Amino acid sequence: MLSDALDSIGKGFSVNEIIWDQSDQLWQPIKYCWRDPHYFMFLRDNPEELRIIDENNIAEGIPLPPYKFIVHRPRLKSGLTLRGGIARLVAFSYLCKMYGLKDWMAFLEIYGVPIRVGYYDGELNEQQEETLRRAVYEIGSDAAAILPRSMAIEFMQLSQAANSSEAFARLVEWIDQQVSKAVLGQTMTSDDGSSRAQAEVHNEVRQDIIDADAKQLANTLNRDLIKPYIDLNYGIQKAYPKLTFNLPETYNTEHLADNLAKLIPLGLKVSQQEVLAKLGLSEPQQGETLLTAPKPTENVNKQQDQDKANNHQQACPQCQALNQTQSHEDDLFNDMLKDWQPQWQGITDPLLKAINQAHSFEEIQTILPDLLTKMDRTVLTESLAKAGLIAYGQGVEDKH
Repeated sequence: MLSDALDSIGKGFSVNEIIWDQSDQLWQPIKYCWRDPHYFMFLRDNPEELRIIDENNIAEGIPLPPYKFIVHRPRLKSGLTLRGGIARLVAFSYLCKMYGLKDWMAFLEIYGVPIRVGYYDGELNEQQEETLRRAVYEIGSDAAAILPRSMAIEFMQLSQAANSSEAFARLVEWIDQQVSKAVLGQTMTSDDGSSRAQAEVHNEVRQDIIDADAKQLANTLNRDLIKPYIDLNYGIQKAYPKLTFNLPETYNTEHLADNLAKLIPLGLKVSQQEVLAKLGLSEPQQGETLLTAPKPTENVNKQQDQDKANNHQQACPQCQALNQTQSHEDDLFNDMLKDWQPQWQGITDPLLKAINQAHSFEEIQTILPDLLTKMDRTVLTESLAKAGLIAYGQGVEDKH
């Protein structure tokens, strides 16, 4: 019934008869029958009143019985209903397109295949002439002839005419685009678009037309179906239920995901159910297997490399010895750093004293050679010797 009701977009109006059933003491619509528009007429004095054609009253017809028909008349343009259908708008374009296709086919029939010409010398009897004629005609289409060799037929501007076939193609293409504009409001969803951005804008135009058609159809059903059902079964009411069409909204999911990824970290609160509805997804039920984000590839690779390194070190004796040596060196380094200040006092004290007493940088440079003889390096030398002996002893032990 919905599809039959939308037939009005082309013709200006459509009529569906409601077949009611009262078997269970309720008026129930059990069937909807589409009725041909030829059975209906509009009054001359009231062009908006639809009536059933009656042979006994051709001028006025019969009024439509109440609660019996669903009459959908979408308001595509202001004015008379019979002039509001798209079919009337594109009828002339359709006529021109058919003429263009007919001329195009005739052109291809003449110039689309080569013309065969059979020549003969002298005179032919009827049998020879028929044989030659049958030969040239049976090769292809009817564009063929037989001529004496002394005669010739010249085909004027044949090469230029072959290129003129583009005029028919451009005519048909242009008419198709005009029809697309009339029906869909745009061309890029049915023809080739110049860019993706423009195609998306044109798709929004088409979606707006679909939304408007759905809204008008819902109004018709509320008036001719919902209200009669309530009135027949429960009486006239002050308020009636309303039927609406929840059309799926089209969203650019890529842009939606990008915006959510940018705005949610900034504190934007978004309902999960609303996002699922925009994406056309349902709420997950308890016990269902859920898709989760995989671990980052970089972290996984690092962990795998670390695991391989650990396994290799555990299985390689040389690696174990190297790790043990490195551990001994770290311990020795930490032990030496515990009392590094006393070790360097014999060297730093004379230098700091000279710096404090000097009056210029040049004076410090002059007394530096004398300071070298005054520095006590005994403690530092003993500490380094001790550390070297310990390191040598640990190295020999690790080697064994």
